Amino acid sequence: MIKDIDLIRKVVWAYVKTNHHFEYDDLFSEACIAYLETINDYNPVKGKRSTYIWSVISNRLNNFINIENRRKYYEHTFDFGEIAIEPMLRYYEETTTPEKEFLAKETWEEMKALMSPEAKVICDIAINQASLYLPLNKPRSCRGAITRALRQLGWSWNSIWETFREIKSLLWQKPGEEILKC
Repeated sequence: MIKDIDLIRKVVWAYVKTNHHFEYDDLFSEACIAYLETINDYNPVKGKRSTYIWSVISNRLNNFINIENRRKYYEHTFDFGEIAIEPMLRYYEETTTPEKEFLAKETWEEMKALMSPEAKVICDIAINQASLYLPLNKPRSCRGAITRALRQLGWSWNSIWETFREIKSLLWQKPGEEILKC
């Protein structure tokens, strides 16, 4: 790692120059983690070592910046009130408190009371079906797994997508607003 430290610093400085709201130390630690996780996978037949290191670190930093920007966007752009925003922020926070758990459960029960029976079926599939693998960090893949399960139950494509739209509008609804019917 000592011989590659200058290359790691160079990649990080390129990102610090274009992303002023990120600290050098945060990006450098992400870059070092990416380096340590993947350096053993380097194959000299496929290209130069420096090119491999640059691309691995760039990919990791791009992902890190996108996730942080998305988290800040959800925290600051949408003014749902403290109770409704807690379940969304829980996705990004690693620590939870009993109060946050209570608020999330309360918000979930309020949303579930507003759902149609079809939407409740989708939520039950997503939450209770242990045999169904749901990649929660990949929304499209998760939605695809639920769609396949619903198709096996005989649901039409139209009813599946209408119900997904209902759930989305319910999740993005501000307190006191009616559910948007698409």
